[in-house]
Amino acid sequence: MRAPQINGCAYGLDRHSKDARAAGETEQRLHVLPAWRETSMFSERERIALAWTEELTELASPEAVSDALYEQARQHFGDAALVDLILPIGVINSFAGSTWPCAPSAAATRSASTAERQSDDWPGRRQSRKTRLPRPCIEWPASGPSSHQESTMSRFAIQRHYKSMMPLVELGKQIHGAGRLEPALIDLVLMRCSQINGCAYCLDMHSKDARAAGETEQRLYVLPAWRETTLFSERERIALAWAEELTELASHEAVSDALYEQARQHYDEDALVDLTLLVVTINSWNRINIAARTIGGSYKPGSH
Repeated sequence: MRAPQINGCAYGLDRHSKDARAAGETEQRLHVLPAWRETSMFSERERIALAWTEELTELASPEAVSDALYEQARQHFGDAALVDLILPIGVINSFAGSTWPCAPSAAATRSASTAERQSDDWPGRRQSRKTRLPRPCIEWPASGPSSHQESTMSRFAIQRHYKSMMPLVELGKQIHGAGRLEPALIDLVLMRCSQINGCAYCLDMHSKDARAAGETEQRLYVLPAWRETTLFSERERIALAWAEELTELASHEAVSDALYEQARQHYDEDALVDLTLLVVTINSWNRINIAARTIGGSYKPGSH
């Protein structure tokens, strides 16, 4: 699951999420997987395997798969087990980068679907398998993977400072109450921003709220690869592109005129302002909860 999330492979996410659930994996662990560093839902052995998977998948620097990570891995995996871990990572990354099954199946469904008929120069259709450095909030601490116990302890109780955060709460209520954005679309945007930022608490909360409101498991599982599937409407795809651009601000061309023109075909000015404020709000909550090291897992749907 983790490698297809990084590579943006909808086929892999669909297949392996179904296999994992059939084997007894919990829905919440799958939903918070992009933010595994920020939660205590995963064992130390699993965390080492996930770190190893990310390093081998992204190869983001010459220091990827460092000696320090290797020494950590050897504490939990013998040589044979470590080789067994490496081989499937190579296989799943080969599938994600090859012409089968991700690219052709997605391209074929794009050509057959009205929702997918859009110009190749639309920013929302840019290559989703881009290489980029991890966001600072989800990088390993300097002392390595074994220091995760510190990151699972709350630094301060948000509830104690809730009064200071009421403007954010009220803004969220205002966006929902205006009725210009569908509840399902709001949930998708909240989930996608939280995936990018690596906020386990928010992923736990919004996945539960979305499912309670009728969202399907498969749409949530393939959300990191929304460009490669026909499960999302054109209006939702534009909202997700807008949310990603505003969250990452990866270049001076972020939130381009071309994307704006696409958005205006589906959103009037008031709705587009609401969408922008929604992205601003969830990015703020992500940063608050990451800074506070708020522990996820206990949220009950509809209780915020």
